[in-house]
This record gives sequence, C-alpha cells and structure tokens, in this order.
Amino acid sequence: MLWLLVIAAVLIALVIATIVLPVRLRLQGQMGEEIWLRLDLHTLGGLAPAIAVLDTAKRWKGKPRSKKQKKERAASSSHSARSLTRLPIRNIFRLVVELLRQFRIVWIRGEGEFGLDDPADTGTLYGILASVIYAGRHAADIDLDIRPDFGKSCLSGRIDTAVDVIPLRLLPPVLRFGWRTFGPR
Repeated sequence: MLWLLVIAAVLIALVIATIVLPVRLRLQGQMGEEIWLRLDLHTLGGLAPAIAVLDTAKRWKGKPRSKKQKKERAASSSHSARSLTRLPIRNIFRLVVELLRQFRIVWIRGEGEFGLDDPADTGTLYGILASVIYAGRHAADIDLDIRPDFGKSCLSGRIDTAVDVIPLRLLPPVLRFGWRTFGPR
C-alpha cells in the first residue's frame, strides 16, 4: 500500500513539474536540394529527452485512405468550420496575441539566399527583411545571414530556432478567452 502512495506521489510531482517547468519547442528546417522540417518538444525544462512532433524526413507508413474516408473527413471538417465562424473574431485575435506573448525566443539561427524575378523587388524585400532582422537582434540571440540574389529567382537556406513557454502561463489567456466568449453577457 505504501508503494502505491509513493508511485502516486511521483506521478503527481511529474505532472506538476511538466506544467510548471519550461517547455522548449525547437524548429529546424532546410530548403534547397533537400526540403525538410523538424519540430522537437523538450519537456521538464530540457531534462527529458526530445519528443519529435513533426519530422518530414521520415515517411508516414499508414494505410492510404479510401475515397469514402476522404469524403467523410471533408464533410466533418466543413461542419466544424461552420461552427467556428460563430465565435467572435476579436476574441480569437486577442487570444492569439495573448498566447504569443507567453512565448520567449531563445535563439534564431539561419542562413539563406533568395531572389525574385525583378531585381528591384529583390532589393525592396531585402530592405524590409534587413530592418526586421537588425531591429530584433538585441531582443534575443538572433543570427541570420540572408543574401539577396539579384540575378535569378531562387529560395534556399537553413533555419534553427528555439522557443520556450511555461504551460501554466497559457492557462490565464485561455480562461479569459472562454469568459469573454462564453461567459455572462
């Protein structure tokens, strides 16, 4: 009986630690000869092993869907989309902004090359990107090397970024959204 209490206490402590300690989301990607994207989740403040949430380099080996399953899925998704249109857009926008405020950029590292058909458009886009990159360098560990290619239309590069969030801090914005949307009028 004592072992059961100890196991229950350990499980409760793990659940509390998972909610209170930071969770790191790490996104890595490449575009060029190979195109891939990987999203890892590191729980318990980075003490637990990474959980691969998305990895486009690995192929999904499930059974292909039949036409009937595709039609049923399309019908159910259109029904749920209709029910979401009843939610006030202002409250959804507030929720997204409040949730994004809870995330902290740990690092953004990347390099890439881009070009558009018109060299003037390439220069304009590079000017906009350069101002955003250099304005944000002091806020976090941002190291981006973006090179414009004025001769041809292209897009290639690599990105590695990490973002921290404490799951418990996501609860107040979600509760405020619920109160604003479904609470008393």
